[in-house]
Amino acid sequence: MIASLLCTPGHNYILGVNGTPVRILRKHLTSLAQMWSAFSYSNLSPTTHTSDINLERSYLIYGIITGMDIDIGAHISLELSNIADAANVSLGFPALITALCKARGVTSDTPVLLPLQPPIDGRFIRKNCFNRSHEQPPPEPTQTQHVGPSRPPRGTPNLYTNPSFQDAMMYMYAQNDALRRGQMCLMDNMHRLSLGIPDFPDDSVMTATQFEEHVPWPEDRPTFVRGRENQAPPQQPDEAEADQQGHVEEQQRQPSPWRLWPHQP
Repeated sequence: MIASLLCTPGHNYILGVNGTPVRILRKHLTSLAQMWSAFSYSNLSPTTHTSDINLERSYLIYGIITGMDIDIGAHISLELSNIADAANVSLGFPALITALCKARGVTSDTPVLLPLQPPIDGRFIRKNCFNRSHEQPPPEPTQTQHVGPSRPPRGTPNLYTNPSFQDAMMYMYAQNDALRRGQMCLMDNMHRLSLGIPDFPDDSVMTATQFEEHVPWPEDRPTFVRGRENQAPPQQPDEAEADQQGHVEEQQRQPSPWRLWPHQP
């Protein structure tokens, strides 16, 4: 999900030796992701390596682009703490650190001259953040001679009756069920943990039952049929259209799984 938003089509995370995501190459980032990565280098998470983005920075940029709630003050405070604890690291947030020192009455007579980064304006974005390979329009389709539709070969196997496909789908369903049980367990533990925090509103975190009501989980699974002789007869056009309309109406009646839990003051 993150890679599909930050990367240009056809690209993904670079994997490490153990197969886990490590970073995204700068040339594979979209123009919007490159713009926010440049902003994060100067104002959120200073670093001397301003080309590829690592896994943690990709999370930060994804949260900014999608509008997630992020405590920027806590994030910058953690970055300042890491800079102070590091033995050899370049100074980040020079203006902020100077202002904090002055607020505490710490002054220095020695002038510190540091080069300022250029402003992130239209000129900077066109020069450093514009991914031309992604923004350019797609090539026009070439004129080809009209060829009549080819007949499908006889005896083509049906994918949905293929035993390997059915086994893979059942394995995927089992994985999804395990993930759902983990979600319910995490939600229940978070609710129990919130009850032990003083002055913490009891209704700020959903219980497992409330989570189940607001994020319904489908109970039924499709029934696979082994072999071609047991396939159901094809539906007539009127019946297929009626079934499709009923499926759309059923989806519209279900609550949205992405609705935020209302916070009671």
